Amino acid sequence: KLKALQYPYWDKFDSKDVKAYRTLVAWLEETKIRHYTIKQRLPLRTIEKEPEWNATFVSYLQELGCPIDDSKAASQHALSSQSDMEYVMDWLLSKAVSLEYNDRKEEYNRRKPPWKNETVSVECDLRDPAVRESIQE
Repeated sequence: KLKALQYPYWDKFDSKDVKAYRTLVAWLEETKIRHYTIKQRLPLRTIEKEPEWNATFVSYLQELGCPIDDSKAASQHALSSQSDMEYVMDWLLSKAVSLEYNDRKEEYNRRKPPWKNETVSVECDLRDPAVRESIQE
């Protein structure tokens, strides 16, 4: 999903790295999801501020409709485990892919798979007994 979304560091992303995780969240909001206004995005971009970032992130997830545990969200511990972090990131990436498709669906729907663009022509002599035999089989 990271590669499909053209995330610049798709091949280096480590979901266990908090800074990388927060950077990706900010990038997704800035470039793909765009739920917040530019001014509202500032707290998501301020990845170094621990409690403020967490509070903003939990609020952000709730506004987007991310199915996170309400009790964890209320205590601002939506990402209390690695599996929670991976679940939320997968959800955000899926949301971003969906929004990207909706933004450009006409372009994507006009595209043909590479194999459909090729014209294949085969020459054969229908008078050749071997060709006739293979056609009849």
